[in-house]
Amino acid sequence: MLTISRRGVDVIAGARALRSVRGGFRGRRPGGQRSLHPGGPHRRARHVHQGDRAALHRDPDDGPVDGPLGELLERPSGLGRPPTQVELRAWDLSISPDGTELPPGSGNATTGALVFTQRGCAACHGPTGKEGPGPVLVGGEATLSTNYFPIRYWPYAPSVWDFINRAMPYDKPGVLTADEVYSLLAYLLFKNDIIKEGDVMDAGTVAKVRMPHRADYKGPSPATWTPSTPRGFKILP
Repeated sequence: MLTISRRGVDVIAGARALRSVRGGFRGRRPGGQRSLHPGGPHRRARHVHQGDRAALHRDPDDGPVDGPLGELLERPSGLGRPPTQVELRAWDLSISPDGTELPPGSGNATTGALVFTQRGCAACHGPTGKEGPGPVLVGGEATLSTNYFPIRYWPYAPSVWDFINRAMPYDKPGVLTADEVYSLLAYLLFKNDIIKEGDVMDAGTVAKVRMPHRADYKGPSPATWTPSTPRGFKILP
């Protein structure tokens, strides 16, 4: 979400007030038209400049400002509305390595094979996930000369779920349901000999999957991970 700090809003508000003052002394708008504001633009500008001088130069830690200027500082553009909780959840896609934020849903390898075909995954990755032309999803070896790491080399299964959910399909990211993502994850983990075909993947079981190369990574533990923590996908020597 795009945010503006309180100090940044102060700068915006101050600039707007200064612009009003400069325009007010001229008494005319661009193009030579006189202002229709009662009393002339300089009176309105002087009101903002004098009445809110202290507010514009206040310490940001003093708390919110009352009145019209307070509304300006809270919504500097004067447009829009606060997002609803439903809208926030739709964009809150971050899934931590321990899977805490995983949504309800479930799937297994059998349903995942159907989703793999129906959602067009085979068009990029091949009928069995090996043929390409996109990255190989089944098998494959990690190389330090490329930025490609096969699924078997990822350290945490929730991170694989997270990537599928936010980035796939390549031409229509975000269209997969939670059940479809769980199913695709189960299918790919099964094809890579990480889980059994009948294992069900859901919010409780994904985090329990032991990825075969987790020990090859030096990255943050689930207990210390935050959304700003870089992911440790580089293989150590």
